[in-house]
Amino acid sequence: NGRKEEKKGEGGRGRKGGERRSADPDLVFVMYGANDSKATASGLTAEVFQEQIEALLDDLRSALDGKADIVLVTGVPRLNKERTVTANIVEPIVPGIHKAAESRRTALVDTFTPYLGLSPAEIEAYYNDTVHPTPEGHEHLGRLVYEELLKQMRLK
Repeated sequence: NGRKEEKKGEGGRGRKGGERRSADPDLVFVMYGANDSKATASGLTAEVFQEQIEALLDDLRSALDGKADIVLVTGVPRLNKERTVTANIVEPIVPGIHKAAESRRTALVDTFTPYLGLSPAEIEAYYNDTVHPTPEGHEHLGRLVYEELLKQMRLK
């Protein structure tokens, strides 16, 4: 529709309930993470996560009535300055995200894998803690998503 829609995240204090700013978006990004899951940590498996994302994508696609494309984005790992994953919460569910994207024929951007290659200086710049991005971290994440979408569009 030519309008630029933007939702800036606020490291751990984002909008609840998936509020949309536009009633007529062209493109919707879904970054559904472990904290969004209805499962308890002990019951959070790739399979359970996949089912939840598939249900979310089905509901979203129905609500959008084919008027917008959906892009599913993986989460990012919890990293400390030593480049060590501090909690294996996201890693086990990443396969469920990939399978949900495939089963629902939804575009997917993997941000998890590139984050594993961050340098200690980048980790310090991009994370407030081992979980939540700084403003620079949000910008980096946005660039990754943008660059991957451009790459995928060239392949079509």
